Amino acid sequence: MGAALTYAKQTDVRKEIERLRSSDPVERTAAARILGNIGDRRAVGPLISVLKDEHPQVRMNAVTALRWIGDPRAAEPLIAVLKDEDEGVQRDAAWALSKIAGKDFDKNFIEWQEWWEKNRETFPEAK
Repeated sequence: MGAALTYAKQTDVRKEIERLRSSDPVERTAAARILGNIGDRRAVGPLISVLKDEHPQVRMNAVTALRWIGDPRAAEPLIAVLKDEDEGVQRDAAWALSKIAGKDFDKNFIEWQEWWEKNRETFPEAK
């Protein structure tokens, strides 16, 4: 039973990662949300890649998914997202960073950047 469930989860992760490449922003949004719910670290790279999507809802759901997964590899890309044109995306990026880092600098890009420069070595998996 455990092996079957693991296989099903792996299949779902691959399917949802593929959906992140859809031309339909609704599909990309849904895929990001589902990947966050699954919580598999294999989704981190593909979710980071959609942080620059043209649609704010896609970006916001990718940020939220990265928060749920909590992988330190997302820290530096999320700091960059603090400069996003969408206020909601910025807010969610700050929230995600707080979860990953255990700090709270709200949406202050400069403080987050300084923190990252001082602490990146404590997150070897983020390299």
